[in-house]
Amino acid sequence: MPDIGSSGKAKIIELMVKVGDS
Repeated sequence: MPDIGSSGKAKIIELMVKVGDS
């Protein structure tokens, strides 16, 4: 997994949380 900026990581985590929440 390539190292991305913290903002990018936060967005990915947010998406994962949204998907797991529904």
